[in-house]
Amino acid sequence: MKTSEELEKEFIQASQEKTGKTLEEWMTYLEPKGFTKLKESVDYLKKEEGINHMNATFIGGILLNGGKPVYDSSVLFNAHFEKYPDKREMYDELEGMVKDNFPNVQVVPTKGYISFRNNKEFAVAKINKGNIRIGMDLGKREFDNYVQKAKSLGTMPRIAHMIEVTDISQINDDVVPFLKEANNQVNG
Repeated sequence: MKTSEELEKEFIQASQEKTGKTLEEWMTYLEPKGFTKLKESVDYLKKEEGINHMNATFIGGILLNGGKPVYDSSVLFNAHFEKYPDKREMYDELEGMVKDNFPNVQVVPTKGYISFRNNKEFAVAKINKGNIRIGMDLGKREFDNYVQKAKSLGTMPRIAHMIEVTDISQINDDVVPFLKEANNQVNG
């Protein structure tokens, strides 16, 4: 199954074939219309221009993203540290630890968090002002002072547990068993 980023890249490369205009031509054409909501741009493209829903969504999303791809992983990744650049070193330590323990892990940035996937998502990192929240799918595991009930992660409900780290020293071997448990819970 292709990711949203892969689908968007394919659309951008073939936009003229799929829609009759290049992406740049769509941006020039649509910008004066002043769309501020994705739905209104998508509805317009479907009704007035005869564009199918998926292609209209790509065009509208890119338009509202200043003409830039919505699913560019490097842009999504870097956006997590724009407000909190001081959390980058701590995040890099976490990502390194995850990669050391899960050599095939995929690190996938989204708008709200950074996802760790071993086929399926088993953990996430949410960058905040005072901490990094490591969200995990630990099934029915009980909460305690260390593994808390997840809050403000912006993820699916199954990511119901989290460990909050406020200092790089807290990204240590204590976290690893919980990440392994989450991976086993999701990816068996």
